[in-house]
Amino acid sequence: MKGHAILPGNPGHHGVQIYTDDTTLGESVADFLADGLAASQPTLVIATPLHCELIVGELSARRFDVPALLASGSILLLDARETIDVVILNGRPEPKRFREAVGLALDRVARSSGEHVVRVYDELVDVLWRDGNIDGALKLEELWNGLLKTHQFSLLCGYAMSAFVAHPAYAHVCAQHTHVHNVATV
Repeated sequence: MKGHAILPGNPGHHGVQIYTDDTTLGESVADFLADGLAASQPTLVIATPLHCELIVGELSARRFDVPALLASGSILLLDARETIDVVILNGRPEPKRFREAVGLALDRVARSSGEHVVRVYDELVDVLWRDGNIDGALKLEELWNGLLKTHQFSLLCGYAMSAFVAHPAYAHVCAQHTHVHNVATV
């Protein structure tokens, strides 16, 4: 983006977090989201129920009033599996469904705070990858990059290392991102 480095929090940031365990993922994602919440950026989390719980727990431990933020709409939590059911048609992400479901969620959370830049954590791609739908995960990465052209958000995607790193498409996925974060090397 013109005038902005593509860093976490700036529009156009599209990072990938490669994680080894759920607890470390929760901490890492909470770091990303907490920085945004501290800057009054609203937050959209599309994750499994376990990961939503871990992320909310981490944010609460950092003294964010998560119930109040949820009630105000500054944080929106979506179940990854339910969202996949909305955006997938015949085993493939359907662009119009994705734009409608995720684009509307971005608009909703942005309106709640009046802030246009939203912090997003997504693991739709990881769920598809773990299900063996590699083509679907790659298509979702492309759809996220397309949505970055029409919406103001900073995105962090999560992928489990055990199912991801050894795959031949690993380099292709990493190339879809502006940043690669590997918790195993931190």
